[in-house]
Amino acid sequence: LCHQCLKAPRLPRKVVAKMPIKPKPPITSVAAAYDFALTKLSYRDHSQQDLEWKMRMRQCPQEVIDQVVVKLKDYKLLNEENYGNKVYRSWLKKKYYGKGHLYLTLMKKQVKKELISGILDKLTEEEEAARAFDFGSDCLKKNPKKFGLTNEKGAANLARALATRGFSGDLIKKTLK
Repeated sequence: LCHQCLKAPRLPRKVVAKMPIKPKPPITSVAAAYDFALTKLSYRDHSQQDLEWKMRMRQCPQEVIDQVVVKLKDYKLLNEENYGNKVYRSWLKKKYYGKGHLYLTLMKKQVKKELISGILDKLTEEEEAARAFDFGSDCLKKNPKKFGLTNEKGAANLARALATRGFSGDLIKKTLK
């Protein structure tokens, strides 16, 4: 007998896809909800909205969610400002994006709207202009035929590329000059 004969038979994909998903048990106690929240926070940081949503998906009562959130804030395990700053720092590592992309990233990560304006102010116009210029020059190096500023089509291609990266219209005009 070969080693392949001893393996357990695998189910076909169609059978696996039709198998029912076992529902997760609802969370009803504060201790279970707190353990659930700590488990989620041990993987990565979450915004308050995101963590509340995950507990609601497990059918956790709102009173229990509120108690858990207060407890996490008391122990400084859930801090919206720190979470927003971490999102900003990780966004800074992406070198070719503008304020529009930062705004959408913060909204996607469910950072509170009150904190978003303060985080957006951290990125100065000079830094954003330098990012746009670097992206434009990199595009010209990689593909001068497509992004060349010698014709209108190349300038339009570069303007479109800058716009999709979240740069504002005024900044695009400055970059193209």
